[in-house]
Amino acid sequence: MELTITLLLIIFAVFASNLAAAKVKVIPAAFWEIDIGLLLPFIPWFHDFEMIPEVFFVCYYFSFNV
Repeated sequence: MELTITLLLIIFAVFASNLAAAKVKVIPAAFWEIDIGLLLPFIPWFHDFEMIPEVFFVCYYFSFNV
């Protein structure tokens, strides 16, 4: 369940950064993603978060094989 909440939070962060980049066109989307990514560790769920490399590989693999 922790992994599900974490992935949903990361998806929401990407959505928020894209929304912010669409509203404020002066700052590129990459900078918004970096800024929001720097804020994520301050959320209590990320204090002891450890990314499982297999999950990243499966997501990466299936994104190119659809």
